[in-house]
Amino acid sequence: MRKIIALFTIASLLALAGCSTVPADRVFSGRIYNLATGEVIPFTTHTNRDGKSIVTAGPTASGETFTGEAQSIQNAVQTSTYGSAVASNPGETFSTYVSSSSYSISRPGYQNGAGILVGTKGTVIDVVYQVTYAGTGEGEGKDNKGNHYRLML
Repeated sequence: MRKIIALFTIASLLALAGCSTVPADRVFSGRIYNLATGEVIPFTTHTNRDGKSIVTAGPTASGETFTGEAQSIQNAVQTSTYGSAVASNPGETFSTYVSSSSYSISRPGYQNGAGILVGTKGTVIDVVYQVTYAGTGEGEGKDNKGNHYRLML
């Protein structure tokens, strides 16, 4: 009986130790630059262990705030209203508005991602980005009103 209790205790301690080494959900901050107006919109992402993020941004000068989501994309065909392609193949485009962008290809040490932000005043921003595992990166996007954006993480 002592051996069973000892084994159970050791197994429980190992399980707890394993849980403590799993990284917690991460929070990243960044900025969205409107390339037409120069306005800077702050944003925050809450990223879980699966590479999915909840994103909040704003307010803009007009008072619009945004909510949305982002997700890592790798080795998969991605589509949007602007087009589709394999995101992990060098030279292939994710969508036509970034057809000449480096964000549509894989780079060593970076994770590709895509996101969408929906504003309280009807603006919808579709983005692609690349981020390091440390949380730094950059990307670009386009909204439903024709504005282009640069993202900095």
